[in-house]
Amino acid sequence: MHARGRRNPSWRSYSISNVRILRQCSTRRVGKVFVPNNKQGVFDGRVEMDSHADTFAAGRNCILMHCTERVCDVMPCSEEHEAKSDVPTVQVATGYTAANGQRFVLIINEALWMPDLENSLMNPNQLRHFGVEVQDNPFHRDPMVIRKDDEDDGNGFVACLKTQGTVIYLDTWTPTDSDLREFPHIQLTSSAEWNPNDIVFPGQSDADIQEIESRNVSKVDLNSRRMIDSSYGDPYSQAMKIYNVQTFSARIM
Repeated sequence: MHARGRRNPSWRSYSISNVRILRQCSTRRVGKVFVPNNKQGVFDGRVEMDSHADTFAAGRNCILMHCTERVCDVMPCSEEHEAKSDVPTVQVATGYTAANGQRFVLIINEALWMPDLENSLMNPNQLRHFGVEVQDNPFHRDPMVIRKDDEDDGNGFVACLKTQGTVIYLDTWTPTDSDLREFPHIQLTSSAEWNPNDIVFPGQSDADIQEIESRNVSKVDLNSRRMIDSSYGDPYSQAMKIYNVQTFSARIM
């Protein structure tokens, strides 16, 4: 096994199924050929939204589709759990059942294969980077959904997100070989190599930030003036306002 792109580790923390916290190392390298276990069972589980998980972590509610030669290390924050090395970067699939009973197979490229996890973790920005809409703000006026428009045939895909406490998730299941053949496939992430440390999101220019935040100064200044004006109970002793004829006449009298 040889290393590629090795650098000082840069750790990012994220929760795993509300039980433990793992950190993904930024080091990504080519490892030994990974041999998948074809005797995987069928499980129901969740795909939980987690922006701190910088790469999709595929749990037991996913089925392995394709392996790359790239691996990374995953380290636990808690001493109760052992570190995981040479975690494969793979393509996985998980099944989703819509409210009308229609079933889909969701394809996730560039995922970390961690089949011991009861639930999978999804970074919404990995989907957004592929052009998939993710509305996971429960306070937004629009419903929380994952939406992908298919420009080729005009058929789109939409799945409504659920919540439990502060956790936002999709209910999914491990698809069988028959499911993979029968139900339509929806690709949610790009097949191009995903390195979260190299991703640059659209941002705001310094001029835009200055213009937006300058409104805070104007509002504070306006509130300060209102406080000064309201501090005078006697209208005749208020600070004189230029061109205020009534106040000026009252002071002369």
